Amino acid sequence: MAKVELSCEVQPQGFEFRLLRHRLLGAAQAFAVSEWPEAASDSLLPGVSQLLAWLDDEASASIVGDVVIVHHHVIAALDIGTARAISAPPTPPFILDLQHVGTIDRPEFRFKITWLQTNGQPVPGLRREGAALKVGSRFFRIPEPFYGIVETADAFNATPPDDMDGRFRAWAKMRGLLPEESGNSIQVDGYLGSTRVAHAASFSLALHSGADGFTFDPVLFGPDLTSAVADGLEEMPHEVESLLPPAQQELFARKRFLESMECRARYTLGAGWYVVLDEPVRKALGVVRQVQRAHQNVRKEFVRNPRSYIAKALSDEFPDDVLEAIFLETAEFSDRVRDVGIWQTKVLPWVKKNKETWLPEAFGIRVGGQTVKLEPGQVPDLQTAVESAITDGKPSVNWNGIDIPATSDTLSTLISLMGEIKPSPESSPVTEYEQEAVDFDHGSIGDGGQYVLEIDDNLSEVGYHRVRISRPTAPAKAIPTRLKTALKTHQTEGLAWLQDAWISGHPGVLLADDMGLGKTLQALAFLAWLREGMDLGHPKPAPILIVAPTGLLKNWEQEHNQHLHLPGLGDVLRAFGSGLVDIRSRGGREIQIGQATLDSTRLSKANWILTTYETLRDYQHSFCAIRYAAVVFDEMQKIKMPGTVMTHAAKALNADFIVGLTGTPIENRLADLWCLMDTIQPGLLNDLATFSRIYEKEEKPDDLRQLKAILTEPSPSAPQIMMRRMKADRLKGLPEKIEHPLEQLMSPIQAQAYNEAVRAARTGGGGSKILEALHRLRSISLHPIHPSSAADDGYVELSARFKLALGILDGIAAKGEKALGRVLN
Repeated sequence: MAKVELSCEVQPQGFEFRLLRHRLLGAAQAFAVSEWPEAASDSLLPGVSQLLAWLDDEASASIVGDVVIVHHHVIAALDIGTARAISAPPTPPFILDLQHVGTIDRPEFRFKITWLQTNGQPVPGLRREGAALKVGSRFFRIPEPFYGIVETADAFNATPPDDMDGRFRAWAKMRGLLPEESGNSIQVDGYLGSTRVAHAASFSLALHSGADGFTFDPVLFGPDLTSAVADGLEEMPHEVESLLPPAQQELFARKRFLESMECRARYTLGAGWYVVLDEPVRKALGVVRQVQRAHQNVRKEFVRNPRSYIAKALSDEFPDDVLEAIFLETAEFSDRVRDVGIWQTKVLPWVKKNKETWLPEAFGIRVGGQTVKLEPGQVPDLQTAVESAITDGKPSVNWNGIDIPATSDTLSTLISLMGEIKPSPESSPVTEYEQEAVDFDHGSIGDGGQYVLEIDDNLSEVGYHRVRISRPTAPAKAIPTRLKTALKTHQTEGLAWLQDAWISGHPGVLLADDMGLGKTLQALAFLAWLREGMDLGHPKPAPILIVAPTGLLKNWEQEHNQHLHLPGLGDVLRAFGSGLVDIRSRGGREIQIGQATLDSTRLSKANWILTTYETLRDYQHSFCAIRYAAVVFDEMQKIKMPGTVMTHAAKALNADFIVGLTGTPIENRLADLWCLMDTIQPGLLNDLATFSRIYEKEEKPDDLRQLKAILTEPSPSAPQIMMRRMKADRLKGLPEKIEHPLEQLMSPIQAQAYNEAVRAARTGGGGSKILEALHRLRSISLHPIHPSSAADDGYVELSARFKLALGILDGIAAKGEKALGRVLN
């Protein structure tokens, strides 16, 4: 019976395979390649199938007559099982010894390769042919990385001595193939083991913000990332490591790269490190180097779209696909961030139509946290004063003890007041508008000013507008498997709404449920769903940022641990309080901005981050340079005030999706709601000036109904942007809300203080005195004595409200029940 087998021979062009039939008498007969599937025995079919599969790729194999020729690099990359299946030769039982002659920076440098026996003696009579070694009549297959090493050594030695850049690139490839330490199979001499040449085939830019605007450092990457870009990677993933270790990257970007006016092809980085740049990378980094030396306005233009800028500069030298492969844009600052500058107090127009007949319409401007009331005839006077100050080069105008910035923005604000506010001539003097606390911005700016990220603030016109985006891949819509707490019906509906909003492409939503309905649990369930999707690759993994008042951060961790199975959202990074000590950067860019910065690597690689509004404000340069999969603003009314540093920092974050949580979306005025929505979905409610003119000046019912519809009614293709449910709505699964009005007589001391405040209000005149009286009456109703001057004895008895509330709480405690309290203003 004839025997069928695969034969293998080594030729310069590759390994030749034939399927042969051996007869008892006569020469072996080769089957045509088309006959191989039928002629091969069961034991040969796996090898035959593999050989035929390689024919689909011309770079792997080809047919010549009845022979399949497999290229050397394919044979070298085989695993042992596949090599046996196709009858390839065995691997050699030798040691590869790699030595050198000269040093890498000298023209006479060469590699010397010797194959050694186990006794350390050279193998006699050895000859190499591609991926094969021939010793006598025997052939061996050279596997990777041995094959790559010997091929690279030959290529290096064949490179002309005067082509130093080419020799450095070849050495960079060689160093990537060498083991960290010599082993039993590969021996490397000490010099080669300690010399590292990094081959830069692509780059990105690390963007920084400072006193001189935006600056940027080149970050180098190797050929592997370049291949990934060619396969469709659009931006640098956080998990990809740069080509150089941190010390060498710092030395390259901050010193070597800056030492010369032009970008060089190679750099010496000390400690045995060299880096060599591909020519397209060198040319593109030459453009970067020019921009680094340019005026701040040019750098600003460059930062807006560095790829387009570089492409335009090199349009005559490289096609677009080359630039696509070598430059990878980083996902850093939001498109809303337009520059870096010293914080300037914002001047905002305000109008308040008071419903009470004894309080006339009030109008004026807001300067930071202060309200400046204006009579109708004062607006043109202030406008003239600001214009004169600008002409004289003065920074501000003092108006009734308040410094008003002398800027073009202030003029625009005053002009808008002239056009929009037409107070009645019979109006009594204007009153002070409700004063809002802005203590959270005090102390952060300082006398000399604070460098902040400048954004399109949408105050007088819409400069930045976020619309629905395409999210082509999403996790399956379901209750996340990591959620261990059963959701109530309204919470399940809230989770589904959050998921639908994300899937439909909303940039963010506002969950404004009443207190006690589980906003935190709904947000955690959504974030767990999002994290489970990121673990599967859709969406792309990125940190989750939660911003909350300091007192609620511990609650977030407790609820995370209570409601989610491990691993939950992953490892938490506590970016607040004492936790900041471990993640502060030490040295470098913080000198430029006059304050400490945070470790961007720690932030970008975190699973989820907890921080406060104040920390976000103070470290905005660090937080805003990271792309977040989601940002949650808890008690979002903390950033309800336009024109403050804290609010601007929140709006500068680079978030794919924002979830705002608040039980009080409107506290004092409708502009509170505008500011929240301008963070969540900028441009939706127009600019602040237009919003105030339409919805605040007259408060027409039809306009307010339209505003409510914009926020709470779904579109045919997306859910509503805001969800607000109250306990009184009789939500399924919750007990009926029953109110019990309680009365308690004031103590004599409290009643006397209250009556005196009323008499003072009646005789004290109008204007701001009325508001002062209201604040005084409210304070006395809480307690007639300030806590700082009160003694413990009898303090509770002096306040009817305290006495009643504590009596109720004592009764609740006696029953072992719980209470949820809320302070009403």
